[in-house]
Amino acid sequence: MDLNTSASAHPRRSDTLSHVSAPLDPETILSADLHVSESLQQEVTEQSPDGKRCLVTRDTEQLRCCHVVQPTIDPVKLQRIELARGSMEEGLDVNISSNLLWLREDMHRLFSSFDWALVPTLGVLGKLAVSEAARWNGPPSEHYLEFLEPKIWEYHLVPFQSSPAGFERFGDRLNDYTAHSYPFQDLEPLKSHVNPFFVVYNAGRKFRYHQKRKERDPDSDTHILPQYDHLLKMCASIYDSWSKEAPEISLSISGPRQNRSYLSSGSGDMSSETSEEQYLYRDEQFQRRAFATHNFPQSHSDVGDSHSHKHIATSDRYLPAPEESLHSSTSDQRLSAIPSGVSITSDHWVSIYDWVADVNSSAPFEGHLDD
Repeated sequence: MDLNTSASAHPRRSDTLSHVSAPLDPETILSADLHVSESLQQEVTEQSPDGKRCLVTRDTEQLRCCHVVQPTIDPVKLQRIELARGSMEEGLDVNISSNLLWLREDMHRLFSSFDWALVPTLGVLGKLAVSEAARWNGPPSEHYLEFLEPKIWEYHLVPFQSSPAGFERFGDRLNDYTAHSYPFQDLEPLKSHVNPFFVVYNAGRKFRYHQKRKERDPDSDTHILPQYDHLLKMCASIYDSWSKEAPEISLSISGPRQNRSYLSSGSGDMSSETSEEQYLYRDEQFQRRAFATHNFPQSHSDVGDSHSHKHIATSDRYLPAPEESLHSSTSDQRLSAIPSGVSITSDHWVSIYDWVADVNSSAPFEGHLDD
C-alpha cells in the first residue's frame, strides 16, 4: 500500500476519545510552525519513512509540519547545539528538514505543551554521550560522525503525564489500525529522519521542566515512567552539557532574545544557574500557555484536510505563572543515568565523561563506548 495514500481510503474510526482544547491564536504562538515553506515540507515528506503522515498515528489528515527545537529558543542555545554538532558557525538554522516532522494537529499541540517527548534508544544516547565527552577533551569520537549523516533513527514516545490517554495508529493495509493507551508499552519505537541532536535537546529540556514541576508540587500530574527514567536522565545531562557552554560563546552572538528581562543583566552570559533556570521555565511556560489557551485555525494550515476531525484524549492541566522562578540543586548538574545491565555503586557524576569512564570500566555497551 502506498504510504502517502489519502486517509479517506481507511474506514472512519470510532470517536471514543474526547478532545479537550481551546482556540489558538497564530499571532500568539510559534508562528514558524504555521509557515514552513512548501519546498521544505516536501523535503520532510521525502525524508520521512512514512512520507506525509503523522509520525505517531500515521494519519494523513490535519497534519502540521512542526519543529522539534522551536524557533523561539534563544540563539545562544542554538549555537551551542551547532557547536556540539562540530560547526563553528554563529547560530543554527532550525528551519531544516532534520528538525521538522509531521504530526497530527492534536499530537503537535501536546508535543509543544510538554506532555510527551521523543527519546532516542539507549545505544544512540550512549554514543552521543561519548561524543559529548570527547568534544570537551579533544577530537570527536568516531561515534560522533554517524550523527552528521542523514539516516533513519528509532525513538521512544515518552509521556510525562497521562496525556495523550490514547490514540489509534494506522497500519500499512486497509482496515488496519491499532489502539494504544497510556503508558504505550505496546508501541514499538517510531522511525524518523529527525536528527538525535534536536530530539535530545527537546527531551532534555522537557525532563528538566517536569523534574522541577514535581519538586514544587508532588501532587502534580507529572509522572516519569520508570522504564524511561535513565534514558531521560541521559538526555537531560547532555542537554545540561550544551547549556553550560563556555561564556565566550554566548558573548559572540547578538540577538533581541538576549535582552529579555528575566535573563541576567549586563552580559550575554547565561552560565549562572539562576539565569539558566529562569530561561528554561519561562520559555517553556510561554509555549504551554499559548497552546493551552488557543486552537489551531484550519485556515492557517495548507497541509491537512480540514473536513475530517480526529479525536484524542488529553488532560487539561496548566502551569504556574511565568513570574515564578525555580532553582536547581547541584545534583541536577550531574549525570545520574545508568544503562540497564550496568552495575555502578555511585549514581552521580561530576561530568558526562566521568559517566562514560564508569560505564566502560563496569560493563560492555555494544563494545566500549569509546571504541
